Amino acid sequence: MRLGWSVLCRYFEAHDDGSLSLERVFADSVLGVAMAEPPPVQVDLRPSVILISHWFSESDLDKQRYPAVLRVLAPEDNQILDEWNFAIDLFQSDSSLAVFHVRELMFVGDGLYEFHIEVLEYGEWNIMSRNSLYVSNTI
Repeated sequence: MRLGWSVLCRYFEAHDDGSLSLERVFADSVLGVAMAEPPPVQVDLRPSVILISHWFSESDLDKQRYPAVLRVLAPEDNQILDEWNFAIDLFQSDSSLAVFHVRELMFVGDGLYEFHIEVLEYGEWNIMSRNSLYVSNTI
């Protein structure tokens, strides 16, 4: 099983032909958040930040469901701020698309927030996807 690609964006659209249109892809950009109280504080992300990852099988041995977890890590100390468990299902298809709408973020201060996807493959947890986004207070 392999990761084809993983991207953070603000909007996407799936088309009948299997293609995707991605809009407002984060690439070396800053996400500004406004807060009324000092960190740490839970902030709304409107519109949400969307993490999309495309997975595919390389052989018939890959035809299974892989337990996975998406973790959002804080800048500086890599503290886990949030996590979601899911599965990458390659049992009935050669590819799988995982889509996460991150609507809230625990803001602990300005810095680079990491989005990691770890996958359980052959009995070992491995970080397969790393995306990051610089988040700063706008007030």
